[in-house]
Amino acid sequence: MMESPIANLFLAIQDRILDQVPEIKYIDQNMGQYLNNEFRNQMLFPALLIDFPTEDFSEMQGLNQFADVSIMVTLFYDVWDHTNSLTPLDIKKEGLKYLEIDQKVFMALQGWHPDFCEPLIRKQSKNHNANETGLRVKEISFSTQYEDYSCDVSATVNLSLRTE
Repeated sequence: MMESPIANLFLAIQDRILDQVPEIKYIDQNMGQYLNNEFRNQMLFPALLIDFPTEDFSEMQGLNQFADVSIMVTLFYDVWDHTNSLTPLDIKKEGLKYLEIDQKVFMALQGWHPDFCEPLIRKQSKNHNANETGLRVKEISFSTQYEDYSCDVSATVNLSLRTE
């Protein structure tokens, strides 16, 4: 396990999606790679990028803190199948499969949690259909909480007080 709770949360979410939503072909941190042609060309679709836009902290006893974390999972699809009313139903269903993947991602994360934080709760969902990348983009935000004891000095040992 890493020192950073956010690093551990990223790895846990990545593993959860890999296990529960095999349709997702690429999972990474959201570093804006979808906006850069060179990096976007390295992505496989459907792709999911993970970000932690905000962390709010409140004080607990000593140097310990309670964290309220915002998680943004962003799905990217290269979808160009027809779904208009003149299209045969089987082709429309194929064109709507990305909505099924959206739902599977939600179901994989809603109420789930690694052992160091509270269950994830969906807060918002947004679509971006007319964007500069030509990709269909779905953002789903979740929240969770954890207690951060990383600065707890009572758990450290002062070696200078050791008697021989």
